[in-house]
Amino acid sequence: MMNNHIRESIMRDIKINYVDIARPSFHFKMRNYSLFGYDELIKKFEESFSVEEIGDINYDVSRSFLLKKNGGLFYVYLSLIGAYCFIMSNGEVISDNKNVANIIENEITNTIKLFDITILTKKDLMGRLPFSIYFESEGQEIDSVIGLIFAPGLFI
Repeated sequence: MMNNHIRESIMRDIKINYVDIARPSFHFKMRNYSLFGYDELIKKFEESFSVEEIGDINYDVSRSFLLKKNGGLFYVYLSLIGAYCFIMSNGEVISDNKNVANIIENEITNTIKLFDITILTKKDLMGRLPFSIYFESEGQEIDSVIGLIFAPGLFI
């Protein structure tokens, strides 16, 4: 089950940024990218990783990046709804877990924590909210956290 504090925070941020859930506005995207310090985060990653942007800002409500280091591939998704992210590698969501054994995964999560960004778990991402937003690009209502704060067609 999704963390209640995170759920409430995400619902608040969605309502603030989309303005009107029945007729959402997407003007928040570039403002929030700067507001959350993502440029600085990416610069920090570039000190240790090869970094490539892989998302489509015209379609997604997030920015997504591929980080490469020592043969490892890590996907970092940064929400433009609020200071939220998730990390994937080898088809698995990497949580902010103090017991992460992988040194590179630890480096990524520790760097993200420096910027006060909430790292979401798979349970958080799979959570459903008590409202939905119609995405014309998908031709349907979306009520999942991953769809509403990252990309409507994104699945894990």
